[in-house]
Amino acid sequence: MHRIIYISTAADGLTDAGVADIVATAERDNPINQLTGFLLYNQRNFLQMLEGPRDRIGSLMRRIISDERHHGIVMMVDEEIAARSCADWQMRWIRLSLDMGRRSEELQTSLPVLSPGATQIVRNFALLN
Repeated sequence: MHRIIYISTAADGLTDAGVADIVATAERDNPINQLTGFLLYNQRNFLQMLEGPRDRIGSLMRRIISDERHHGIVMMVDEEIAARSCADWQMRWIRLSLDMGRRSEELQTSLPVLSPGATQIVRNFALLN
């Protein structure tokens, strides 16, 4: 089993409806590809975590890299894992509050258990934007 986390910058003009379309496609396709994960979006950047077989993640990442709805992909985590952290999430959109004071609390209740390094990357992304 494998896990990646990447960040990217959204294309200008991407709306919440556009993000909802991304999530809906993932919810439909990820079970077929044995993938699970979550997506954070802060109105300008994405952070996405994917878990599953390495070859399936690689195939999806090739499509993600060519997707014009974002650019500037930076891989933050690329690790082998013993088990999935979010086995029941085909793709969960974790919506971040506009209130920066509430984000930490929201993440505490929303995030699955990840490795310490992965958790810190997700928290930093959410709290710095």
